[in-house]
Amino acid sequence: NRIGGVLPSHVAGMTALQLLNIVGNVVSGTLPSTIGACTRVQTFAVAHNRLSGTLPSEIAAWSELRALLVGENQLSGALLTPA
Repeated sequence: NRIGGVLPSHVAGMTALQLLNIVGNVVSGTLPSTIGACTRVQTFAVAHNRLSGTLPSEIAAWSELRALLVGENQLSGALLTPA
């Protein structure tokens, strides 16, 4: 795929979202902090894009998260650990 643009903030309205896989595209910009409202996410795969900034701290609250694939972007900062 060659999906481009930014990840829209209204993704937060998808509260039942369990899998997000946009690996290998050209999605750019930052991850919206509103993504934290998707508390049922099990797989968050956004590797190999053009994302920048830091991972939203809200991701640390995703208790069902099993896979976090964020490599090959321009993301910075430390990976989060659940509380």
